[in-house]
Amino acid sequence: MHLDEDDLVTVFRGSLSEALSVQAALGALGFRAHIPAQNTKVIDPFITGANIFEVDLQVPASRAEEAMAAIEEVRVGRPEDGRAPGDEEYGDEESEAEETAGGHEGTRLEPLERIDRRLRWSGVLFLFLGPLVLVSPVTAALGLVGYGLFAIAYTSAVLRADQRPRGWRVTVACLLVPASVCAGALIVWIALLSGVWGP
Repeated sequence: MHLDEDDLVTVFRGSLSEALSVQAALGALGFRAHIPAQNTKVIDPFITGANIFEVDLQVPASRAEEAMAAIEEVRVGRPEDGRAPGDEEYGDEESEAEETAGGHEGTRLEPLERIDRRLRWSGVLFLFLGPLVLVSPVTAALGLVGYGLFAIAYTSAVLRADQRPRGWRVTVACLLVPASVCAGALIVWIALLSGVWGP
């Protein structure tokens, strides 16, 4: 049966690898899930729009609520009765601690981890676009302000969170290195324009 795109509802948004994992989990539970433009995202991700790092996972509208509940179950790692496999062996106290930790991580860390991934990619993109800060003092100033503000905002959000995402220091480094390069380039530009260096 062919699925008409008008009948599909987005139930998950994330990286292609995450969406494929969720699609497989939903398929195992009997859901027909679809990733629009899946092959296009792999071959030429920019043709589908500006957000190249995320894809949508869609299911028929009639089963959207069931699918979202199933995704939440898979994320938390619990069946509907709330008991994890092996709870009988380890006792209820450990089970409750794991459930609290699992639910907390799934709700609080997810937004930070999404931002984390995007900020790391921006640091990688600076490797290719970094030489532009040598073209103009304006690009150096914009790079310093942009990367500096992102570093401050992200670090403060991480420090306020109850749990910190894995590798958050790497993300901060991915922001501070470009900010430092932009600051150095701006100092050179100011020196050149003020006549300290040069003829």
